[in-house]
Amino acid sequence: MKKRHIAGNKVKIQGPFDDIIWDFDDIIWDDKDHNAVCVIKNNLKGCVFSDGTIISCLYDDVGPCYDGSLFVNLKGEWLLIDKSENVIQNFGKMEATPLLSLLVVYEDGKCGAINKSGEYIIPVKYEYISTPLSEGRISPKYPIFKLRDFDGQITLADSYGKTLTSRKYYSIGTSSVMTDTSPGECLNGLIDLRDEETLHSIVMFDCHSQKELNEYVPGLEVSDLDEVLRLGGNVFLLHYDGKKQLMDRNGKVIVPFESDYQDFGEVLLRNGEYLFPAKKNGKWGYLNEFGKEKIICKYDIANSFFRGFAIVGYIDRNTAEHQLGIIDHHDQIVMPFSYTEIEDYGNKGNLFFIKAKKNGSNSFRVYSSDGSEYELDSDTFVLDNRICTFWGGKIMTVEEKENDLYNFWKRDDWTIEQVNEKYGICDETEHYVVDPIFDYIVEHGDIYCVWLDDMKYTITKKNGKSYIKR
Repeated sequence: MKKRHIAGNKVKIQGPFDDIIWDFDDIIWDDKDHNAVCVIKNNLKGCVFSDGTIISCLYDDVGPCYDGSLFVNLKGEWLLIDKSENVIQNFGKMEATPLLSLLVVYEDGKCGAINKSGEYIIPVKYEYISTPLSEGRISPKYPIFKLRDFDGQITLADSYGKTLTSRKYYSIGTSSVMTDTSPGECLNGLIDLRDEETLHSIVMFDCHSQKELNEYVPGLEVSDLDEVLRLGGNVFLLHYDGKKQLMDRNGKVIVPFESDYQDFGEVLLRNGEYLFPAKKNGKWGYLNEFGKEKIICKYDIANSFFRGFAIVGYIDRNTAEHQLGIIDHHDQIVMPFSYTEIEDYGNKGNLFFIKAKKNGSNSFRVYSSDGSEYELDSDTFVLDNRICTFWGGKIMTVEEKENDLYNFWKRDDWTIEQVNEKYGICDETEHYVVDPIFDYIVEHGDIYCVWLDDMKYTITKKNGKSYIKR
């Protein structure tokens, strides 16, 4: 085996192990305070926590709970142990699977669940019990359980076995492209519940408050998560009889059905701006977060506000050409409606600039609010004898943009680095805390899974969290 060089005293290395499993829901669970991975040695399982605590590889199965205790299976008996491996409860021999803070028990083809005290809080009558949300890339895991009966109907329950839904549903909806999630994941704690007959989402459920946000009404549909994301991530639409109603995550109606809005556009929350493009009588305007019409519906085209400005415009009924301009959030015209296409905009000092095509032109140029025009060279133009470009709603020199990018991606904690096909870990000062001598390193929360030759190790750090990954 190659010699290991671990720089400094900021890390703990555990192992070697035959295998480390960090991405299977039936093996590991974690929250912000109790990060853990399952480790395997000689076909027996143990656990490593983010604080460096290790549970010996003595068990046939392990399942960490939220409070640092673990369900473990030792020679057929299920136990609850603490992080010092002291036995808290002995549940005896049973067919079971740990799931968050519960132990799912199987009897005669049915399943129920017991808590850490051994009490049956979910009766043994369901086809399966699982969590409706995987950890995913968008939201943390919530201690909410999906109970599916033998008729294919599901209800939701909390970790005490209390039913959280007012009726049974066909499935938990899933979004597709926009949120980059898989089935069962959520967006900001929101999940949509689907009807059996229509397969449409009919109720929105908030995992933070653990309640349904709207009542079920026959014929009513709610947003799927793609639409929730488009509307800013914290509000959703209800659709009924060709009308739409906007509701927030507290279940409060922002825009009622009676307002007769036909559609709502994408929302970007930036610098305190929170205006919804809204369509009424075939025209677009803007509403604020309380449902008040802040800019009247008069535009044929209305894009999202960004840094206090939005691209809006009209469509020439004779030529079908766009006549686009820029407004601020008071509906003041910043750039006139003289452009067929606007690709970017930004300001520098008191001047406003756009990258756009004018009527009759096939090429992009830069136009400023004082009437000046500038030639484009790729994405740059010359302003005051300096090469400038658009970046984040501002006009910057190329050097300023590169510096801004550097500061944006600047590491404020540990990162995985590759050198000569080997991997190490650098701290926020770009010094190695783990020398680049490993074959592979994968980060799981605050735990690093490390390959060296045919063996695997875990590395944990004593302080801090990792934000930027490479």
